[in-house]
Amino acid sequence: IFFFEDQRPRSSALVSFFLRMGHPFGQQFGPNACPAKAYTGGRGTVGRVANRGCMAGLGVSPSARERHACAVGVPASLWLWLAASAVMSATVLLGQWGALLAWPVTAFWWLGRSGRWFAAGLWLGFAISLKLFLAPLSGWCLLRRDARVAVLGSLLGATAAVALGAAVYGPFAYLEWINQLRSVSWYWGVTNASVWGWIARTWSPSPYFTAVAHLPISWVYGLSIALSTIVGVISLLRAQHVDVDQAVALLVIASLWCSPLGWIYYGWLALPPVLWLWLDGRLPPLLVLAGAVLLLWSPLPIFGWLSVRGVQTGWWSFTLGSAYFWGLTAFLLAAYYARPTNGVSRGNAPVSSAEEVSNPLGGARKSLIHLGALQ
Repeated sequence: IFFFEDQRPRSSALVSFFLRMGHPFGQQFGPNACPAKAYTGGRGTVGRVANRGCMAGLGVSPSARERHACAVGVPASLWLWLAASAVMSATVLLGQWGALLAWPVTAFWWLGRSGRWFAAGLWLGFAISLKLFLAPLSGWCLLRRDARVAVLGSLLGATAAVALGAAVYGPFAYLEWINQLRSVSWYWGVTNASVWGWIARTWSPSPYFTAVAHLPISWVYGLSIALSTIVGVISLLRAQHVDVDQAVALLVIASLWCSPLGWIYYGWLALPPVLWLWLDGRLPPLLVLAGAVLLLWSPLPIFGWLSVRGVQTGWWSFTLGSAYFWGLTAFLLAAYYARPTNGVSRGNAPVSSAEEVSNPLGGARKSLIHLGALQ
């Protein structure tokens, strides 16, 4: 749906959609605006299909053969990638369908970028009631002037969700959940992509990995807390000065990176805003490529083989054994260093004090007026 539209000449609902959303494809009417063509160079079948897809926004429809190639090849390639990926394999094997949580997170992001912050906060509160590591998003709303009403919405949404759960299952279910959470000690798990998992695998004993060096448990916890706090604060400060798309992608990834239970199967939560930034051509390609390759790597088989043969895995624990951590770190850096959006779609960025003085309506209203003129 990002590239193809029906046969109506010179009247594409796709272009109209991108105009309303402030997407560069709707603002730069030309083949070079298409991310797929930019990354394929317009060469070969993929390049021609991407080129035709971009021209579909100009009323030039792709051929039936190219439509068929896209309809068959793209879903097939996507499913092959998902079947091979670490995120999908961990999801299927462990039954952790964290992808369902992407719905409220995506609703928060999409409503927030359109300025409907109270409704966005309700969805965020529902998500936080299920996964507490998403709470930094509420803190970001508090720091952002035009989004503070989302904090109220998140409080109401979380309270309503918790109250509903307590009414259905009783308050003791929550007490049992807290007790189970306190008893978690398997931070070293191979699917833990957070900095806590990396430190636990590298410097503390575990049944699956050989530590590089054994540190006192107080040092392990202290180092984990220190790195989580530093990266969390830096990400939060960075999110104040970028647009909503980049901020949400950065904070969701940073929340997973800093959370003690940042399992890789929660990577689905960051997929929609990250995919949007990628299609917008804003993410550093090398970092995205490195992250994708590392997240496709599954260290479970090789470590099982090494364990059976009694091989010491010291530095393997630090490197390939923590491939999920390094992959998540690559995407964290990619979201942090994402290129700024162009001036037209800047309406979802924080409004500066100088802009507020010169334009009492605010930057978002100014951007909407500009988009209306384009339309």
